[in-house]
Amino acid sequence: MNNILNEINLIKYLTDYKRGIVISEQETYELISEGSVDNCISHFQNWVSTTKQDPDSLGPKGVDGKWGPMTSGAFTKYGDEYSTTIRNSNDVTNFQNYVKNTKGDSKILGSTGVDGNWGDKTKSAWDKYGSSYISSACKKTKSSDGNKKTDETSKSCSGGKKIPKFEKVNTCLSNSTKSVELGKSSVTDCAAFVNAFSDRVSYVGNAWFSHDLDSAGKRKFSAYTSVSDSIKEEARKLFNSIWQKGGWEKAPEYKPNVKILQSKLIPNQSSLSSKLVKGDIVGIYYPSSSHHVEAFYQAATGKDGKGNNITPSYVVTDSSGKFVMGPNGFPKLGKTWNSGRLWSMNTHLGIVGEVKNGVPIIFHNIGGTVYADPIGKLQGDGKIMWIKST
Repeated sequence: MNNILNEINLIKYLTDYKRGIVISEQETYELISEGSVDNCISHFQNWVSTTKQDPDSLGPKGVDGKWGPMTSGAFTKYGDEYSTTIRNSNDVTNFQNYVKNTKGDSKILGSTGVDGNWGDKTKSAWDKYGSSYISSACKKTKSSDGNKKTDETSKSCSGGKKIPKFEKVNTCLSNSTKSVELGKSSVTDCAAFVNAFSDRVSYVGNAWFSHDLDSAGKRKFSAYTSVSDSIKEEARKLFNSIWQKGGWEKAPEYKPNVKILQSKLIPNQSSLSSKLVKGDIVGIYYPSSSHHVEAFYQAATGKDGKGNNITPSYVVTDSSGKFVMGPNGFPKLGKTWNSGRLWSMNTHLGIVGEVKNGVPIIFHNIGGTVYADPIGKLQGDGKIMWIKST
């Protein structure tokens, strides 16, 4: 109880709470929950740690969901650059509403006001209020008036689609503005959920094999095709280093290298929205995964952890299945590689379970918890890397 009261007091302070007035009467925005506050802060901390590769700036506690001096300092350092995540996740309107209604500063937004566009005026507002927005209010949900909520998840919902092995997952809880937990299951595999949910495919394979598996649908977008020569060369050198160590199981120290390479391929998420329809399967880069090196190496070789051939190998092999060595003493890469493609290295899968208010919502299973996330707002700062129609 004390923790909750502390959070409420913090929010009162950061949002200029007016004494003697009930919170719900002060503005048309609902008070965000303690969990929502942590989610916003954690998102920023995770971005600093993974995208900027600077966990040291967060201090010894790292990604803890708390807004302390270290996180505030990290925002001072990276806050301007982090504003791109607000723009790319279609969250500009929410921020502008925060400036106008919570901070009471509509003047700084200029004559256009709350227009959902990121111009010079909104940039100035971000410089002034970005820190308090992230630390206290970036997940507020707007109401139509002070008493009636229009949150989609508040509407009546009676079970939704029944999914084998995921019977406790309520698919009709999805929301076009925020991430929603749909339910839990004893099945922890992300691909197993996609298989169970989809009416059109029965096997999609591991996340990193699905990209090249015909059974997982027809690929209609991929960040791993038409890759620049510089990134391909970086991938080749990384593969050689992991191979020298004896394979992915013996090279866990290369996880940061794989993540850095992956981050260079991330497409603009908002640009993918128009490409997605219900039933599409998506390959996701999930920064917190423990499978980055495994995915990178196995997708390149086409072999799973037991040595079974799953997808065509990017590495040339002889009749016995052994790698053919190139003139430099490393495994030789074949025709697919030379055509300009790079093997997939995404560690996670999801499926477009709904499209609400024109927003594609990705259903996906993380360790037995199934989420419904609007595009651009995936759990753990996940990013869509490829799309397949089914």
